[in-house]
Amino acid sequence: MRKEIFIHVGAGKTGTTALQAFFFANESRFTQKGVHFPQIGRVVSNAQLTHHGLSWHGVHRTETPADTHAMWRDIAATDSPRIVITSEYLHSSIAASNGPAFFKEIARILAPHDVRIVFYLRRQSQWLQSAYAQWVKVNLLSKPFPDFVRDFNKNPVDQVFLFAGIFGAENMIVRPYERGQFDGGNIQRDFCAAIGIDWDDAFVLPEGNPNPRLTGDALELKRQMNSLAESPDELRAIQRDLQAYSDHVNQDSRSTFVAHAMLDPAEAQRIETENAPKYARIARDLLGRVDGVLFRDPLPKALSGSAASQAPVSTDQVQLYMLMQMHQRLERLRRRIGKLNN
Repeated sequence: MRKEIFIHVGAGKTGTTALQAFFFANESRFTQKGVHFPQIGRVVSNAQLTHHGLSWHGVHRTETPADTHAMWRDIAATDSPRIVITSEYLHSSIAASNGPAFFKEIARILAPHDVRIVFYLRRQSQWLQSAYAQWVKVNLLSKPFPDFVRDFNKNPVDQVFLFAGIFGAENMIVRPYERGQFDGGNIQRDFCAAIGIDWDDAFVLPEGNPNPRLTGDALELKRQMNSLAESPDELRAIQRDLQAYSDHVNQDSRSTFVAHAMLDPAEAQRIETENAPKYARIARDLLGRVDGVLFRDPLPKALSGSAASQAPVSTDQVQLYMLMQMHQRLERLRRRIGKLNN
């Protein structure tokens, strides 16, 4: 039986968590519409539906690529006529040295079926900042941002071409990550439109942003603390406090669309100029836009503003907040011990 298989590869930091929370909340309704999310390769997550186990990447990497390819063969053998697979680990996987070979085998396994790669793409200057903020927040990245930009060489824009070279340009669904270009104004509606699913008003839209950001000072404090920990788990409680602080001082911390301001304006312009020909090629060759325009929004003002934003970030306020949180916990513990002693 010939299937339609949509492989949502991310990229990370382009609303993937929001989409995966949406899939989780509406899986039964998608099933009624004939859209299936395989159990094969799923990873248990916090109210999110993901297939990180199919990526052969990171902590979900199997012992050999052949083990992961076996899971893809199981997917190809299922009875479901319309399948959606979702994992931002997939776009990271193709950037590895053996990534193209890994995906060529997947393309061979799925060759009897209609395969589409769904790739949401953000301006590279904004994506770099968002990716850095995410990795500092949830991992142990302690490298200062300028060093991160200098050393980072995995560009999602280039990964689009890698996927197109393996699965075919005609099988690429590239969606610019701009609210104004989303069908219906949000990414959930846009994804449904991209894979040909009529929107259902009964769909549940999870409230808020399931992956909120830290404010600049909270992020800087977390970066400094990352160098002192041996694993991310050691800082989970601290991370929760930093998020609570960020939510308290900045109402935009849970906004899906955020213009970061970490990049030096000249560096931001260099990155955008470097990627401009690639943007135009994607727009013309993969989206059929004769004008070659991929992103329609101008660079955010926060990105192209004065160099004053490059001044060292003070962490005084967030440190005071953390000290107060610690004091309050100690007080609650003292009172609890006092009650037990009485």
